Amino acid sequence: MRHILILLLFLGSLLGAGPAAANAPEDWFTDEGEATLQSYASTVFPDLSEEDRAALTIGDPSPVIEATAPDSRLGDQEPASYIAPVYSGDTAVGVIGHPADETGDTDALVIADAFLAEQLTKLGDSDILLHDPEMGGHYIVRGDEVFPASEEALDQLAGSTSLESFMELRSSMISDSVGTVEATPHRDTRPVVVTVAVLALFLLFTIVLTWLRRTPDTPTVHDPVHRHIRQARFYRRGGHRVHSDD
Repeated sequence: MRHILILLLFLGSLLGAGPAAANAPEDWFTDEGEATLQSYASTVFPDLSEEDRAALTIGDPSPVIEATAPDSRLGDQEPASYIAPVYSGDTAVGVIGHPADETGDTDALVIADAFLAEQLTKLGDSDILLHDPEMGGHYIVRGDEVFPASEEALDQLAGSTSLESFMELRSSMISDSVGTVEATPHRDTRPVVVTVAVLALFLLFTIVLTWLRRTPDTPTVHDPVHRHIRQARFYRRGGHRVHSDD
């Protein structure tokens, strides 16, 4: 009976333990964020002194939604990554980010975007931080309005706009991009072919005209025949040679 009780307690402990809880995505910033930041610091923040780079700190991470379609339902998507501000003292100097489904630092992101870092500190509880690869940059969706949240986003959107207008703008950009890609393989090459053909005919005409107008061949001038003059010889009767001086 005692052995049966021990066996039941052992099985109960196995069932109650269950699988170990997986680390939350935000834990990466605590466990590996600082080391990753320091590995990028000298390249991303070259204007900071070595002492200031060593003293960089990481703020609280925020979830980032990835816009993947023109009619994305932003509120229904799971975070694609997390991003946190980087501070030098009390000044926000950049951000560090990491994918939500990764545990290594292979795809870590460290950029010197002070504007994005400042916007992260102003996020409200109901705000959605959006990264848009089509528009470029990060945006904050606050109710029915969209605000640029990074320096890259400021190149596309100078100020706030309605969510509907934002979606129409990115849909237009996607359509233009797809149209450009599809039009490139069908580029009309007929003008080039016609130009080459005209140049070839012009060259052929020039060669024929030059051949027709050439001067007749002149007869070959031969060198005059060199005459061999032999010195006259005189002989006396009897076959004796007489020199010319005699």
